[in-house]
Amino acid sequence: SRVLARASTREGVDAEGCLLLEFPSGSDVVDAELAFGFRSAEHQELLLIGSEGALRVPKPFTAWHGEALPLELLGEPGSAPELLPGAEADPYREMVVDFSRSVLAGRSPATSWEDAALTLGVLDAARRSLESGAWERP
Repeated sequence: SRVLARASTREGVDAEGCLLLEFPSGSDVVDAELAFGFRSAEHQELLLIGSEGALRVPKPFTAWHGEALPLELLGEPGSAPELLPGAEADPYREMVVDFSRSVLAGRSPATSWEDAALTLGVLDAARRSLESGAWERP
């Protein structure tokens, strides 16, 4: 429902920054935080935090072919995470393969066109937020 973006640029390119996202969910508001940087050491993870625990996904965007990293189910503070098996996948390859197969078969890709349009709306709102310094709506 709203996006707030901050970034520093280098030669006109977003070099590092963050996004705060608000999603309406019934009577609750669900938040997401994203951070990126091209000038820092590579590190990526996806951390989903809920009311009863958390799930950590290592390298969710650039796991390499043949690499099956375990997911970590996080429980009470101080307890060891439960390791769940991860699937072997190269996310970028999977995206291109699915898109190619959908074009050849005349079907919709796994990610809908509507979802892609919503994602672009969020990116447009983030760009406007960079310019305005305020929360923007997609």
